[in-house]
Amino acid sequence: MVQQRDFTYITEPFIEREIEHLARMIRSRHWHRSVAWPVSYWRERIERLRQAPAAAPGQQAQLLSLLVELEGIAAQLESSSSSSSSTHGEMLHIGAQPVRAAIGNAR
Repeated sequence: MVQQRDFTYITEPFIEREIEHLARMIRSRHWHRSVAWPVSYWRERIERLRQAPAAAPGQQAQLLSLLVELEGIAAQLESSSSSSSSTHGEMLHIGAQPVRAAIGNAR
């Protein structure tokens, strides 16, 4: 059975706050160390916002950029679990600039 999604609560201002929140959480060193939430959780939240009718084109671009950043961090976390030469600080910076720039330009 396909579950229908209720997008009525997802407004442009809500999406903007979620983008900022997701960017902070995905870049969080705590998340990198503990992997408190699986990548699939963050991916689902981003995809839900991307599918919302209220998402403006600029927000769509920010969300796509954030998804790319998430996948990059996830790949690094996975590779660092097999080799201990990488540090969490290095993982945090890779891929962060495009989203940060996109968020700054949206304001």
